[in-house]
Amino acid sequence: MAPAELRTSGPLQAAVVALALGFLLRDAPETDPANTWPYVVAGYGFLAAIVPWLAGGYGPGEFSLRYWSVLGAMFAAPVAAGAWLLGGTPYADLGVAFWGLSALWLVHGAIALARRRRGG
Repeated sequence: MAPAELRTSGPLQAAVVALALGFLLRDAPETDPANTWPYVVAGYGFLAAIVPWLAGGYGPGEFSLRYWSVLGAMFAAPVAAGAWLLGGTPYADLGVAFWGLSALWLVHGAIALARRRRGG
């Protein structure tokens, strides 16, 4: 698989993980003890989203505003929705981590905007 494809499919996997965990755990009472398996699944989602981007070798179109918009619709919005669903559950800390992961989309946008203004 090409690096650009990994940097697209990884965040999509993270979005699926965040939404799935949010929907599965949204009704868990805050007083219930937390299980370990959601943390393992969320860890996979974080690694799927972050590791391909840290592998390097970015293509010229990966920091375009158009690609950033696609990532917003397909990655940041579902991850933020999953984070919102996890609030008020024993897994609220996972929700905070998912908010942080979706905030990386804003970092990507800032880089895309800076590159566009610079002409690169």
